[in-house]
Amino acid sequence: MNKEIAFRRDSSHKVYNYKKWLQIINEFTGKNVIDQKESMKIEKKDLDEWWWNKHYKDFSRYSSWQYLYAALNCFVEYSRWNVIVGLENLESWDLIKEIDSVVDVGAGIGLSTMLLADSLPWADVHYNNIPSIQVDFFKKHKHQRIKLSSERDLVKHGPFDLILASEYFEHFEEPIKQLEFLQNEVGFKIMIVSNSFTAKSYGHFKSYIIEGREYEPRQMSAIFNSVLEGPDYDRPKVAKSWNLHPQIFIRRNNDSNRNKL
Repeated sequence: MNKEIAFRRDSSHKVYNYKKWLQIINEFTGKNVIDQKESMKIEKKDLDEWWWNKHYKDFSRYSSWQYLYAALNCFVEYSRWNVIVGLENLESWDLIKEIDSVVDVGAGIGLSTMLLADSLPWADVHYNNIPSIQVDFFKKHKHQRIKLSSERDLVKHGPFDLILASEYFEHFEEPIKQLEFLQNEVGFKIMIVSNSFTAKSYGHFKSYIIEGREYEPRQMSAIFNSVLEGPDYDRPKVAKSWNLHPQIFIRRNNDSNRNKL
């Protein structure tokens, strides 16, 4: 099979457009959310204000019907672009042909996973998330060739050629510990990552912990990058980037294209 990106920007916007998936979510929830403006109001009132203010460590938020709409908003505004921009850069560096296995971690309702599967039709693609209403939704609408994988499954199937971690690490109180799990127990050659530690939003933390010590979100952002910017990874400059995201880290022993970065 010719290993070129099969799903481009125009096609992704047609298949993964907001109006289409809003209707699908409405059918799943039995609600009648009219548009993104109304969806954003629901997200702010029921997720940001309630969970962020007093209940931000309450993981039941991930099984609220409101979270499905928030996940769609996140995909359209952020994750879709992280996939598109990330893959376009890997293609420009002639690394696409090296990707045969992919995992989308913390994958929300799975739209970014589906987009990866559409874009890389030859690849073995995995969806990973905690048990939640998001997973229930994904099971109903997923591509048949995508594997639903727990963290234990990821350890069994890894290492992966590519990990997508879009708006993922800020959902862990100890994000460096989660990064080390992906590095050391799962394994990967390439990571497309976009973090928003400083955003005050549902599912994020007001402070983060490393080895028992507390750090502010802005500190955590700098520390996270410094951990991955060590001797084991290259961090090439990302072209066609939106909002300075995503970042791409490539393990240095992935040897064939070092001189192209």
